[in-house]
Amino acid sequence: MTSFQGLISDIQDQLSASGFAVDVRNDPTNNGRLQFFSTDNGVASTVTVNNFVAGTADTTLTDLSSLLGVTDGASSAVPGAGAVATIGSLTAASFDLTIANGSGAGGNRSVTVTLDQNVSNGDLDSLVSVINAQLAAIASPGIDVRAQEDPQNAGQLQFYATVAGERSTVTVDNFLVSGIAGSDQTQTADLISALGGLTDGASEANGSNTGASFQVRLSGGANGTANQTQTITLDDNIQTLQDLITDIRDDLTNSGIGLDVREDPTQPGQGILQFFSTVPGEGSTIEIDPSIALTLGNDVVQLNVENVLGRISMGSSNALPDPSGSTGVTGSVGNLSAASFDITLSGASTNNGGPITINLDNNITNLDDLIDDIQDELRLANNIGVDVREDPDNAGRLQFFATVAGEEAVITVNNLNSANPGISSANLSGILNIATGVTVLGVSAVDNGYPVQTVDIINSSEDPAVTTTLTTIAGESAAAVAARFNAVSGVSANASTTARLTAADYVNNSGTLQVSINGVPFNSTSLANLADDVSSSPSLRGVSASVDATTGDLVVTAGLGNDLVFSIDSTDTTDSISVVGPNGQPTSLDLVGGDIAAAIGGTVNFILNENVTLQNDLLAGNGPVSYTHLTLPTIYSV
Repeated sequence: MTSFQGLISDIQDQLSASGFAVDVRNDPTNNGRLQFFSTDNGVASTVTVNNFVAGTADTTLTDLSSLLGVTDGASSAVPGAGAVATIGSLTAASFDLTIANGSGAGGNRSVTVTLDQNVSNGDLDSLVSVINAQLAAIASPGIDVRAQEDPQNAGQLQFYATVAGERSTVTVDNFLVSGIAGSDQTQTADLISALGGLTDGASEANGSNTGASFQVRLSGGANGTANQTQTITLDDNIQTLQDLITDIRDDLTNSGIGLDVREDPTQPGQGILQFFSTVPGEGSTIEIDPSIALTLGNDVVQLNVENVLGRISMGSSNALPDPSGSTGVTGSVGNLSAASFDITLSGASTNNGGPITINLDNNITNLDDLIDDIQDELRLANNIGVDVREDPDNAGRLQFFATVAGEEAVITVNNLNSANPGISSANLSGILNIATGVTVLGVSAVDNGYPVQTVDIINSSEDPAVTTTLTTIAGESAAAVAARFNAVSGVSANASTTARLTAADYVNNSGTLQVSINGVPFNSTSLANLADDVSSSPSLRGVSASVDATTGDLVVTAGLGNDLVFSIDSTDTTDSISVVGPNGQPTSLDLVGGDIAAAIGGTVNFILNENVTLQNDLLAGNGPVSYTHLTLPTIYSV
């Protein structure tokens, strides 16, 4: 060892390799003396030098102590005769951070922040991270304060309230530093410097309270309890239209007022706010701040609030949308779309009654809604034999009908009340698909007259032969009978129905003769026109009509064998028709005491497999015309 610096280098090489947080140097206060010291700045550690061992025979422990200038067992706590270093100082410090009068959950809270990590001078980002990590870890509801670099003073620390626009106060105080004495001790001045010059007890309340409140009032609504006045407080951080809607709804929800708020659906994407009644179609009035109850926070003016609301001015309403003449808001008085009409039943065997007033007072967007609304009123009446449904022959159209079928009952719908704003008689007639005062005479029940009949179907290809007995229902259509037989193995059946309206007996003196086929009315002026109208009608699926070129008769055919039911109506009682079925016998329909309706049944033809026969055939010669053909022709296939 040839020099003092060589000694330091030799020791440092070994300390560095060991990983100890200890180093050695020339004692800065005693030149020429060796000093061991902790490399953990600011940690109250103790450095000890001991366990001296003489390495060679000509070296003594005294020589080692003399070389090091440190006695065996010396420490920074008890350094002895040589210099080992003084006790390290704990540079940890703490301060209290307090927020008062904040609007958030963590707006009134005091917490202690501890600076217990090694932060280099000028490393503001690390200091901010150390502080914010502790603030973010505070148990719920936390504290509404965070640290950041002052946006107006680069390199300076700033504490700020996280709830924008509130008039809260943030205070930094109760500075505490370590009391451990040593060579590198933290002073209050060091803490002030680290905090960017904030002194113990520094406080600031320069945030602007941009909160504001105003009232909204609903009057004239259909729900009396929803006609209220409610205070709206804008106290959240509003960045978007949805933020504004959410802030307002916080006050509207559960208040009982019949109002809500949304983006104006007529101006999508424009960010325009709209207050609206939660009951559609009521003649209500919405007013903004009708009592001049606007309150404003610090540095906030009325125009700020109106701009946030999308230029809805204080004192406006849907009746007076622009009282100042400068806003961009338009509106109109809500229209009470409720309407009513009367319905009466007469000529029925039971439950004649009325007039019963039907009030349309629900939100009706489709036919099902309309039917439900009317049925609610009919059920309450409970003494009139009328119901309502979708017309089975005219999709999307309303139909009133007597609950007892087959009677010449009269349903009258009249006295349409459309006195409420925005509703006309045409609107009401249109939704009901009727004209004021319309009456429709019920048609007496008619059927094809076919009795109950029984047939045995014997399949002798089986051993033993299998007999299947089928029994028809009185008045059953040929289509239904064919379906019964088609369910039996070895039998194939098809049905059709044909009827004629004879040209010789077609009398339409008034020109207003109405012929209905299966409930679908036709006001055709001739048989030729009637043929065209029937064939083109979407309500008569599977039914066609044509004029016989030889006789001029109208031939109507139901291709699947369903019954054809004819009825007539006219303003002239001399108008009449004659309907002929498969049996060739005409049935006259007139308005002077004869029949006004007739049902024509169809015929069924069979194809029987080999060894399949019909027995007990009560159909042939024992029923109406359609069944005289049940066995004729019979085609037997091999």
